[in-house]
Amino acid sequence: PGSDIVDAVTFFTKAYLVDGKNYKVYDPVTNTSSVWYATGADITLPGGDGATGSEGTGTYDENPRCTIIETYNGRIVMAGKSDEANNWFMSAIGDPWDWDITQAVADGGAVTGTSGSIGEASEYITALVPMDGDRLLIAGTSTISMLTEDPRTTTAQLVNLSRQTGIVGQYAWCYGPYKTVFFVGENGLYSIKPNEFDVNESNRVSLGRLDKTFLDIDFAKYNCRLVYDHVLHGVHIFLTPTNQITGPATHYYFDTRANSFWKIEMPSVV
Repeated sequence: PGSDIVDAVTFFTKAYLVDGKNYKVYDPVTNTSSVWYATGADITLPGGDGATGSEGTGTYDENPRCTIIETYNGRIVMAGKSDEANNWFMSAIGDPWDWDITQAVADGGAVTGTSGSIGEASEYITALVPMDGDRLLIAGTSTISMLTEDPRTTTAQLVNLSRQTGIVGQYAWCYGPYKTVFFVGENGLYSIKPNEFDVNESNRVSLGRLDKTFLDIDFAKYNCRLVYDHVLHGVHIFLTPTNQITGPATHYYFDTRANSFWKIEMPSVV
């Protein structure tokens, strides 16, 4: 509703959608949407099933729901629930309808940051980034942690990669070549490779370039989205104003082959 961002993932043959108020499932075969709910008595999706969302089939319960959704290791993983902003939530393996955290995690059951031994993130979660293998980045605006393995293993840990740099938004990252992840922190563009377990200034691709430009951006006023261009071999950094502006909107492009940044302007309606 309104200006809420709708996030979605595909899982098997359906799409699962969240916006902080609702949970929906879209079936492209029948071109129909329906309520997304959790199976089992007294079990609900985080914040309540879709039936009690603002666009649900019942009376809206006004409970916050998740705004971030990704797929990870055969699970759906969500975050961005405003009243549990540090918490993350995972469905059972292979079943986006199973959110019963009383089942054994070792058997692939559902799990959250507060239900198991791994723990919550250290600050409000702004982005979830599934990486190569069993790893998952859980980021705030000034921290990045890595879930080293699926929670079903006894050796899974949430380890800290940075206490200074984070990811500014849920779409402010993208996959690049060779399993590299690019992302925007509050002071520039970063990259992290699959086998790196530390994020510092050496990861800042934009170091010494556009430093003041990035620092002057109030990311609360923009939806930052990264897209890797496999044809042009570069990263598009789209900065879409959350409120409509009258003049052109400014975006940036990083050319990986020339190792250079380019300023791009587009009509604000794009």
